[in-house]
Amino acid sequence: MAGTITHLSSNSAELGEFAERILGLHGAEVEPVPGGSKVLLPTDLARRLEVPEWFALRWEDHDPTASDLEPSVRLHLGSALLERLFALNQERPVLVGATARVGYLKQSGFDRLLGETFHFPEARIASLHPAATTARYLWLGCRYVATSDEQREGLFRVFLGLDGALFTEEDQRRALFAIDLEYKKPALGGMEIEAILPLLEPRLRPIVERHVATFREQMERRLLRDLAGLRDYYRRTHRDMQAGLGRSTLNAELQATRQQKLASLPSDFANKRQDLLKKYTLTVTMRCCAALVLDLPVVKVAVALQRGRENLKQELTYQPLLKGFEPLRCRACGTATTVIAHCRQGHLLCPSCRPTAPCCH
Repeated sequence: MAGTITHLSSNSAELGEFAERILGLHGAEVEPVPGGSKVLLPTDLARRLEVPEWFALRWEDHDPTASDLEPSVRLHLGSALLERLFALNQERPVLVGATARVGYLKQSGFDRLLGETFHFPEARIASLHPAATTARYLWLGCRYVATSDEQREGLFRVFLGLDGALFTEEDQRRALFAIDLEYKKPALGGMEIEAILPLLEPRLRPIVERHVATFREQMERRLLRDLAGLRDYYRRTHRDMQAGLGRSTLNAELQATRQQKLASLPSDFANKRQDLLKKYTLTVTMRCCAALVLDLPVVKVAVALQRGRENLKQELTYQPLLKGFEPLRCRACGTATTVIAHCRQGHLLCPSCRPTAPCCH
């Protein structure tokens, strides 16, 4: 693996929360303290993580309860313990099941909310039919690793519906703040989560790209710098060797050797250039570390639309954690849209995709 980890893209408190949860779910006793926690592990787990059965886990420098006599382990991105926790977790994501307790579920007023949220330029709303139900969501904790000349890694969360709804980071913060959970046995198994993830990867990839954008730009700048230096080196080498051929002190054999080396410079440059491109190629992988399978009371609103003589249907979901409708996504490009259009086959499209309707070809 090339390079070393030079960037911490998740704060220490998030790493600590992740470690405490994983340890707890694998049978450890965890006692939170300022800047860390006291941990008591089962013997088998301690042996597997290569740490003492009892130790102080630290992710911040200050811990007023710390003792010089007790063993301690520092937690940070790239630390041996965190890598072993990831390895433990990657065998199968840690699953937690929960039902969200909602104090009040909206029953009316959806017509006004619909008008404030969405715009239907090609159709008019004929009727609304709300019905309370339960929807299933996933709250995933994922890890990404970006490898080039160096390596960067980090964690991110994503909240999504099993019907395909993917929420913005702002929506996730609002939902996380409002949520009140009653934990239970997960409604999905680890194998089902693993089966879902490949289907989600095209949706998660833009999130990961935002996390690694600065790192990608840094590697691209280094590539351009090294390529410029390589070109300059071979340009000077070619000039010096060309000038040397005119010296009268060179015999025929040396002249032939110099000519051969001069002729090989383009291929040498191409090989070195290819080596640089490989060196700075950025490879990004991601893996689910933990998943919360959430059952949430929602209101499904069936919207009957009229477009000329056509009757269209559109289902919307009122989400009490967000206090609004879930985002609708274009069938063609996947982006969220509040301006709703439909192709002739009834596919939901954003204004950019509506003229060409690429999903219908």
